[in-house]
Amino acid sequence: IEHMMKDWTSNIYTFYTPVPAIEHVDGRRCHIFRCLGKSCKQSMWCFLDTGNKASTSNMRKHIKSCWGDDVLTTVCQAAKLDVACDVVKDCTVNRSITKAFKCKRKGTTYSTRPHSAAETWYVYTLPGPFKLMTRLYFSAEMVCWVAENLWPYKIVRDRAFQCLMKTG
Repeated sequence: IEHMMKDWTSNIYTFYTPVPAIEHVDGRRCHIFRCLGKSCKQSMWCFLDTGNKASTSNMRKHIKSCWGDDVLTTVCQAAKLDVACDVVKDCTVNRSITKAFKCKRKGTTYSTRPHSAAETWYVYTLPGPFKLMTRLYFSAEMVCWVAENLWPYKIVRDRAFQCLMKTG
């Protein structure tokens, strides 16, 4: 298998386990590549007795749907395989392509990182009778949006509302 791995020079292979499983399916030998996506259980079967055994089109289609077009494009444009591996490793840990590569020209217009629990909820404690406390839970971004605007027709152009819609 090490001899065959020397021919795998495409950056697409960085999204899959480095050493594929070798199995026989209906008497045909194939390599089974498992996706490195955090919650992905998809495996790609590459049969060795076909004319296009070096084709990566099915792998590319899966990566596009699993990881996203921006990650796929960035990794495919990497000059060296080591750089592509580092990008994929960083994306599996951070799940943020903007941390893996600096944005070009426009920069980031909104955060691609989901809000943490502390950023998401605001807890307001009201004193109640007999020293019982009533807790009210509010979405912190929603509270900020209402406090800043109070104008429902501005919702489409609003920065905080766009942040809510894009990051959850």
